[in-house]
Amino acid sequence: LILIFLTFSFYPTYYEISQRYNLIDRNREFVLEHNFYWPDFNLYLSKIRQGYEGSWTAVARYTSEPHRGSLIQEFYIVLGHFGRILNTAPNYSYQLGRLILSPILLVIIFLLCRKFFPSFAWQIAAFVIVIVSGSFPRFYSDTAGAIQIGRYMEWWSNIDALQRITLIPHILFGQIISLALLNLLVIKRFNNFSIKRLILYIILGNLAGLVFPPSLITLDGSLILFLIVRLIKTRKNLFIGLLLARRSFSEGGV
Repeated sequence: LILIFLTFSFYPTYYEISQRYNLIDRNREFVLEHNFYWPDFNLYLSKIRQGYEGSWTAVARYTSEPHRGSLIQEFYIVLGHFGRILNTAPNYSYQLGRLILSPILLVIIFLLCRKFFPSFAWQIAAFVIVIVSGSFPRFYSDTAGAIQIGRYMEWWSNIDALQRITLIPHILFGQIISLALLNLLVIKRFNNFSIKRLILYIILGNLAGLVFPPSLITLDGSLILFLIVRLIKTRKNLFIGLLLARRSFSEGGV
């Protein structure tokens, strides 16, 4: 299933590469543009190129305002350093991030499904639901009167199930870190929980927040919800225990 979803998600990229020699104007150069928002895409490529050239902080090259380098978009700076090591152009370093991170995200999602559902059939069902639940379907009629199936918020490509699997590298990175931390903090419930490990998790969580802030917000929200549920269950069990103890004491007194 992971291979099938990745194949469909990467298909537009395969198609674009296959058409690179079919340029009508020979004075033009093929660029594997991605992300659907070319200003953002060019911004990411700018950061990757800065890393490719050896920089460790990101600057905005398309402004005349004086400013110092920033750790914002540091993810693409690091990706540029990997591209320099592999001798990969910035454009393809961006694609390399998609190629590496997308299968890792799907594997983590499936591992979480395995932990929550004991039945293999339910694991598969949960995995498919998570992957394809980008948006609820919307049925509408086109100008010819034919019934079409679309999505709500069609203009926002991030909610498309297959596109978002391999969409933008830093979003994939943020999701991977947040899901991995959720697994470590909530599901595994380490008995030997230490301050050093907590500090490491805090650093990783903030790293995910620097790269993709919604990942940290989602992780914090999930942890708060988990703590609230645990508190309610603990107080409920304590209340039931007190009632049973009182009843047992009363019966023993009689």
